Amino acid sequence: MKTRILSFLFVLIGGLFMATSAFAQPTVVKSQKDVTAKDGSTVTYSVTGTGTSFYWTLSGGSNTNTVSSSSTNSVSVTWDNADPGQTYNLDVYLVDANGCYSELYRFAIKIESIVLSITDADTETCSWLETSNKSGNPTALSANDVIEFTLTLDQANGAASPIAVNYTVSNGSLTESRSENITFTGTSGTIHVQVDDFFSNTSTSNKTYTITIDSAKDNNNNDLSISTTAKTATITVHPVPTITLD
Repeated sequence: MKTRILSFLFVLIGGLFMATSAFAQPTVVKSQKDVTAKDGSTVTYSVTGTGTSFYWTLSGGSNTNTVSSSSTNSVSVTWDNADPGQTYNLDVYLVDANGCYSELYRFAIKIESIVLSITDADTETCSWLETSNKSGNPTALSANDVIEFTLTLDQANGAASPIAVNYTVSNGSLTESRSENITFTGTSGTIHVQVDDFFSNTSTSNKTYTITIDSAKDNNNNDLSISTTAKTATITVHPVPTITLD
């Protein structure tokens, strides 16, 4: 009799354990999908499943990103404060009409940097004149003494302005480092290269200067990637015309 009672208790306890564990919230990832997202983008993630409620959780990185409130099979994430190079985990499970839990599923999302490019890559100007500038103004630099180049981002509303851009100006023998904080509208911003005494050309032929974008950070201190194919611009500086006094 004792044996039968003990056997019955083991069966009962085992049945209760199975019933309880069947309703336990999932903690082990059943399946993972590796994807990428651009810093600053808004992406919708979705799954297909038969359930009444879906539960989403985003984790990873040192910053908080905006997640839409959703109990459906899709959710939107705005990567407005993401860490480029960091992988975030977006987990989801569902509960069906019987109150049963699905396994846990995961999107592993690696954040890619926004790419900065320079356009309007070729222009020309006159040489800076001694004690003056290219517009003949001997005092402060004016708008006429600035060459503008368009900078573009590959992600709309991506990097928060202002963007700190570091670049170098070189004529082949001399190099000068410069920087500028640029406010972007959408994907477009403007870099302003002042034509000062560095652009003096006292030779008898044109001289070519190269503008090279070296690095950039948004105002969240995130590094932007610099385009490998559109990171330079050129300025052709004409020589100073000369006069011979008769």
